[in-house]
Amino acid sequence: MYSSQLRNNRNRSTTQGSKPALDIKNNTAEASFFDNTLYIPTGLGVGTYKVTITAKNSQGSTEKVVTLKVDPKPAKPSISGGKKKITLKKNYKKTSVSFAIKGFPAPKVSVAAPKSIAKKISISKTGKLTIKKGIKPGTYKITIKVKNSQGSVSKKVTIKVKK
Repeated sequence: MYSSQLRNNRNRSTTQGSKPALDIKNNTAEASFFDNTLYIPTGLGVGTYKVTITAKNSQGSTEKVVTLKVDPKPAKPSISGGKKKITLKKNYKKTSVSFAIKGFPAPKVSVAAPKSIAKKISISKTGKLTIKKGIKPGTYKITIKVKNSQGSVSKKVTIKVKK
C-alpha cells in the first residue's frame, strides 16, 4: 500500500526535475526504505507509529507522514463479570450492571429480552447493561450476545423485579 503511494509521488516529482532522494525521519516504527518500498520490521508491537518520508530534488522537497497501526492478534470474544441474577425492588430507579467484554476485532454486543421488557433493556459496546425504570414485578431471562469474526459467546442473566 505505501510503496505504491510513494512510487506515485516519486513519478510526479521526476517530471519537474532530477530524480528525488528519499529520506526517512521521525521513524517510530524503525522502518527502512529501499528501492521505493517502505519495509516494516516483523514483531512490531501493538500501537500506532509514524514515519515521515521526505523526497528532495532540484525543484525542492516534499514530506509525507505515514501512520501505521498495528492491531492485536485476532481473539474470540468473551464476557465476564457482571451478575447472573439481578434483583430489583418494585419501584427501582434506572440501574446499570457492567460486564467485561473482550475480543479483537471489537465485538458487537447485543441483548435479547422478552418483548414485554425489551424497550427497557439495553447494553453498550463496552458491556454496560442498563435497565430503565418501569419493568413490572416478575422474573425475566435475558441473553447478552457478543460476536466478532473470530466467534461468538452468550451469557444468560435473570432479572427479578420484586412485588
